[in-house]
Amino acid sequence: DKISVEVARELSQFRGKLTLNGLRTLSREVAIELAKHRSKFTLFGLTEISDEAAEALSHHRSTMLLNGLTKLTSVPLTTTMLKSNDGFLNLSKVQTLGDEVMQVFAEYRGTKPIRLTGLTELSAANAVGLRANDKIVLPSIFQQAEQQ
Repeated sequence: DKISVEVARELSQFRGKLTLNGLRTLSREVAIELAKHRSKFTLFGLTEISDEAAEALSHHRSTMLLNGLTKLTSVPLTTTMLKSNDGFLNLSKVQTLGDEVMQVFAEYRGTKPIRLTGLTELSAANAVGLRANDKIVLPSIFQQAEQQ
């Protein structure tokens, strides 16, 4: 469910892929330690993350998959995840995006598509920005411009 800072420090030394999908909560202090890990890691059990923990995690330098997130408000974390996207990044559970994060997705230039098919709310302006990027896959309700 959660791990201590000491355990996170030990885990960050692990040389291979780190799978911590049972983790449900992540403190800033634990995130700081996990960000030191040098290889791919997955945190699929995390449905939400504070901006403080997200910022700490954004210093990770390899592929990081947080495919369980339902809300994404951290620009540094989003930028890091997109930069290291190896095709396994799946953000289809994300229902809500912060406005600044929308901009990060609108400007995404990676080779692998990003699925944002779980979005439940999107302003008309943000929908236009995301639709303009052919690497962003939106839910069908946001794929077409609304008819006036």
